[in-house]
Amino acid sequence: MNIPLSFGQRRLWFLGRLDGPGAVYNVPFAFRLSGVVDVGALRLALGDVVSRHEVLRTVFFEVGGEPFQRVLDAGGVRVGLDVVRAGEGELPGLLEEAAGTVFDLEVDLPLRAWLFEVGPREHVLLLVVHHIAADGWSLGPLARDVSVAYGARCRGAAPVWPPLPVQYVDYALWQHELVGSDGAPGDAAVAAQVEYWRKALAGLPDVLNLPTDRVRPPVASHRGGRVSLQCDARVHAGLLELGREEQCTLFMVLHAAFSVLLLRLGAGEDIPIGSPVAGRTDEAMDDLVGFFVNTLVLRADLSGNPSFRELLRRVRSVDLEAYANQDVPFERLVEVLNPVRSRAWQPLFQVMLALQNNAKPRWTLGDLTATTEDLITNVSKFDLSLVLEEGLGLGSVPEGLEGWLGYAADLFDRESAERLVERFLIVLDAVVADPDAAVGDIDVLTPEERQRVLVDWNAAGSGEGEVSPVTIGALFEERVRLSPDAVAVSHGGEEVSYRELNARANRLARYLISLGAGPERVVALALPRSVDMVVAALAVLKAGAAYLPVDPGFPAERVRFMLDDTRPVLALTHRGTRRTVPQEAGIPTIVLDAQDTARALAGLDTADVTDKDRTHPLHHTNAAYVDYAVGSDQEPAGLVVPHGALLPQAVSRSEATCFHPEELAALAGMSPERPGETRDKVPGARVQVPEYVLDGRMRPVPPGVTGELYVAGDAVARGYLGCAGFTAGRFVADPFGPAGRRMYRTGDLVRRTADGRILRVEVPDKPARTDAPDAGQPVAVDSEDSFLSPEEEALCGLFAAVLRVPVVRGTDNFFYLGGHSLLATRLLSRIRDEMGRDVPVAVLFDHPTPRSLADQLGTAARNRPVLRRMR
Repeated sequence: MNIPLSFGQRRLWFLGRLDGPGAVYNVPFAFRLSGVVDVGALRLALGDVVSRHEVLRTVFFEVGGEPFQRVLDAGGVRVGLDVVRAGEGELPGLLEEAAGTVFDLEVDLPLRAWLFEVGPREHVLLLVVHHIAADGWSLGPLARDVSVAYGARCRGAAPVWPPLPVQYVDYALWQHELVGSDGAPGDAAVAAQVEYWRKALAGLPDVLNLPTDRVRPPVASHRGGRVSLQCDARVHAGLLELGREEQCTLFMVLHAAFSVLLLRLGAGEDIPIGSPVAGRTDEAMDDLVGFFVNTLVLRADLSGNPSFRELLRRVRSVDLEAYANQDVPFERLVEVLNPVRSRAWQPLFQVMLALQNNAKPRWTLGDLTATTEDLITNVSKFDLSLVLEEGLGLGSVPEGLEGWLGYAADLFDRESAERLVERFLIVLDAVVADPDAAVGDIDVLTPEERQRVLVDWNAAGSGEGEVSPVTIGALFEERVRLSPDAVAVSHGGEEVSYRELNARANRLARYLISLGAGPERVVALALPRSVDMVVAALAVLKAGAAYLPVDPGFPAERVRFMLDDTRPVLALTHRGTRRTVPQEAGIPTIVLDAQDTARALAGLDTADVTDKDRTHPLHHTNAAYVDYAVGSDQEPAGLVVPHGALLPQAVSRSEATCFHPEELAALAGMSPERPGETRDKVPGARVQVPEYVLDGRMRPVPPGVTGELYVAGDAVARGYLGCAGFTAGRFVADPFGPAGRRMYRTGDLVRRTADGRILRVEVPDKPARTDAPDAGQPVAVDSEDSFLSPEEEALCGLFAAVLRVPVVRGTDNFFYLGGHSLLATRLLSRIRDEMGRDVPVAVLFDHPTPRSLADQLGTAARNRPVLRRMR
């Protein structure tokens, strides 16, 4: 009889096929033994334990793409116990190396042991079990049985213990009968639990947005590290008291607090975490070594910015329901829910939380004293794993919490993990101090970080480094004084110096003033890219008016809207672009390349224009231009940008090739990047503009956390012309600066690096999914599939057969059609048997369609000849 694997074993077997040989799923236990060790007795005792627990002498094999297990005869197996001499200094490295041993589950026992001799009366015993045969709770019965057997062997006898009521293979068969698999129905109560989880986890985010130091790689390496955590007795007692008030366990309080941390780190309001449960739901399992642990996906809803107390009530309800539905194996949930598959992250959750409350192992190894030995582990199954344990004194007096945070080295540096621990402790302290505070108001910044992100990186509120009150015309005139003969504009073979450009602009500015141009009035510029365009824009600004760029290539309808919206007092154009401004608009129009305009300008003064010449005094808060490059979702909106919002930079241009407002801005040393603000990019005028990275409640986020970019100070535009509501949504009060200052909400998602640099965060497109076709309905075949290659056509047939659907197209995704790990191995087995190609599981994950997989068959190994009778 081929005995199936339990659901948990089956997933580990599949991951071994997917990732290849490795130590990610090793479970190491290390203990320091003080006293004289009888090595022979220990070796025999380990053999006794392997004889007692069948799972420790089980190997795993595959038939037709499906894994099975075989229990080896107790008389024919031998446990490996290596005795190694080791100094104290080299011991940690040796333990780490041994803990990383790689099991070949088809031939190796899933248990190995080392005895490191540190001194005559000092040894360290290391037991390494593959997770497919044991879990953390297995250490209790394992320690007890090794102790009984060692004591008996030291006396020269075999151990005597009561027989085990069941073995692990009994559990595996029972679990399949209870849960159902491969289309067979299971117990009705468990089927109802499956439906509970289907609803409870509907719409779960594919992957949490965490403040990582690096972009997630396409394939997780499972390299990791650990950072220790210590929480004092005061906070521990406060957490317990809060739990008693809300009828919650300590785990529930920690679950809620951990969810708050992830919320404040930008993970969103829907936080799924994984949490292990013993899975030993029948007394018959209590004394067994085996892989019984199950993982529950616990979902925390932080929407609506609840108080921590309210969040705790939500978490309590979710956790209790999850515990009541824990019979469904996690692996079965993955099959049923069919989340987006990726080799880059764990499905359904990426963050683990565990409160260690399993019984301590009791070692009674004769005269030996056994204490736990610390192990260095450099693996991580998840992005983050928070493991905690209570310290309780006499009378269950709280003495504090201790534990560790595990992190994926692909994503986090050790320093970042240390800051995460620090922030978690801040959250714990905050919820104990005020459990009625809104979770969105819990600040995870340290005082030093707050000073850095608000002040040191911004000079916020001090006025230092902010934009000086200057107009564009005055700024340009200073540039003229510095280098009057330098080339300012070059276009089409024409070169104009700063001195000449300034003189031409001054003449035109006086002419515009005489026709009514002045502060808070608009002049339309319907000009081609040319020197005249630069002269015109500068002249409008010197006159005190705001210019409106009107691209001659704009559709007539858009031009009419802009002119109607701004009501310019004048329009400047060329003969070739005169028709851009319709006559029915009734706007006085000046044709700059016309003879009558040249005659009108000829006698005007070339001296710089001052307030004595203008209709009203000009201030740096007056409008400089109106930009229709952006708009609301409903209709275009003109952004009103004041003089102060253009930052001074000493820049010259070699060619007038930019059109509004960049061209004039470049001449004066400015370069607008976003509709609401401008930024210093060129050395020479180092004007710093306060920039904040804020969360949805406009609170600063820590470095590394994704938030929205806000820009403050005088470099912020005034708002959208005639759109008070739209303006109010994008230009908001600055809570970090002086009274009356505003900031612009850019809409850009960014994060700061540890040294303060701002990086844009690109939001990846969510993979498109298709529903699996109904087996009872005909499925149309894309016309492109009429050109399938023979390999593609064969793969389509195998996909359909394994998935039990009528038709599969060349571009259909195996996993989106309902494929899961077991079906994947069945598919690859069929490909091996019928197409003669041995395709690794990882290749199917990377190329999940018949068309893409067919391209890989050429590089797949051919099957070896089948062993047959040769004579």
